[in-house]
Amino acid sequence: MPECFAMDHRHRVVFEHDALTAGTALIEMLRVGDAPARTLFVVDDGLVASRPDMLSTLDTFARTHADIITPAGHPLLLPGGEACKQGTDPGMTPVVDAIRSRGICRRSTVLVLGGGAVLDAAGFGAAVAHRGVRLVRMPTTTLAQGDAGVGVKNGVNMPGVRGGKNLLGTFDVPVGVLNDPTLLTSLDDVHWRAGLAESIKVGLVKDAALLDAIEQDAAALTNRDLPTMTRVIERTAALHVAHIVDGGDPFERERARPLDFGHWMAHELEATSDWAVPHGEAVAMGMCVDLLIGEAMGITESGLAERMQHLLRELGFLQWPVRDVGPDTLLDGLEHFRQHLGGELTVCMIQSPQHAVDVHAIDAGAARSAVSTVLDVNASGV
Repeated sequence: MPECFAMDHRHRVVFEHDALTAGTALIEMLRVGDAPARTLFVVDDGLVASRPDMLSTLDTFARTHADIITPAGHPLLLPGGEACKQGTDPGMTPVVDAIRSRGICRRSTVLVLGGGAVLDAAGFGAAVAHRGVRLVRMPTTTLAQGDAGVGVKNGVNMPGVRGGKNLLGTFDVPVGVLNDPTLLTSLDDVHWRAGLAESIKVGLVKDAALLDAIEQDAAALTNRDLPTMTRVIERTAALHVAHIVDGGDPFERERARPLDFGHWMAHELEATSDWAVPHGEAVAMGMCVDLLIGEAMGITESGLAERMQHLLRELGFLQWPVRDVGPDTLLDGLEHFRQHLGGELTVCMIQSPQHAVDVHAIDAGAARSAVSTVLDVNASGV
């Protein structure tokens, strides 16, 4: 009997300004055959709060393209942030329930607009309902457009479980990802800068030129210059997509995960703070910890940790209040990370920008010292 079959995946990530009013890429992603396809709009309520005209814009978009899509009722609003990934019954998410009750099938589409957490939750619902419903992502934050929204992962958190972040999840390639930079202008300062933490991460791991560009353009980025931010996010997304498509491990079956640099502590800090610390802020602190550990272990070039601390502070990071969290608690993140990887600890460390190496053991004293130092730096903001 034959034992093998292969599947080709096409991972489309497109940048287009004014996608809902003047673009063409999104409607092509939503097209299913010759007849209008039922489409469930899932929208981050933070997007609606910052853009009160968003629901009317979606209604106009649907009426304009009535030959392509038929809305499956009013848009489903989800709370932004980790709140949408929590719940007492994570298997029956609001998205799964809406798919069931609104007649969404495998020839329908879920179109989700929002930040990374909403994309995660909606993607999980679309992936598990009917064993997979077409998904189109429209990320609306810098973090989602450069990182979370352009990946192929979905997930929700297991309630009441330590280390339960994204414990329930899937790998599922969306039909397409449409990044509209014009949607970034209504972000508050925290969400505006959040994606830069992931951009710095990608620069450290894969592209020294990107890191240099962020340093050179730090003032423009802090002053919310959209063309500058768009260039950074486009390059970040391109590197992320290239890693998925050409990196040889799109569904993370191996232990090495270079794009998780700085994330073992970031995830622990988020969970320990009950999600009060935003992801970008946590990643900024997590990267600084790993760079200090790397220097102490003789892996990372001297001075790189201080250089990145300076850049992150210039961009507004390393000033988020973190209360009642000690080093020992955060160090538990290493064990949770090891369990998540399936047995052997594998942590990405940076030798120099664009030169990363995997290590399988972390010096406990160096780790405790690094966490304490970063918590102190963050508390002082200097």
